[in-house]
Amino acid sequence: MTNLVYCLEKIIFKDYQEWLPKKRTSKSKKNARKANWKRKGYKAAQKSLSLAKSMLRGKTTSFVYSVYAEEE
Repeated sequence: MTNLVYCLEKIIFKDYQEWLPKKRTSKSKKNARKANWKRKGYKAAQKSLSLAKSMLRGKTTSFVYSVYAEEE
C-alpha cells in the first residue's frame, strides 16, 4: 500500500516540483522583470487611450467597430 501511495505521489507531484524555484532570484533580475511588466502595462494603456481618442474624433483606421442606433 505504501508503495502505491509513493508511486501516485511521484506521478502527481512530478511536474509541480519542476516549477519550484531552485535558487534565489537576484535583486537586479527581480527589478528588471518588474520594470518590464510595468512598461508593458504602460504601453497597453497608452495604446488604448490613443485608440479611444481616435474613436471619439472619428478618425480610426486600425479599428473597425459598428455603432448601434436605438430605434424608437
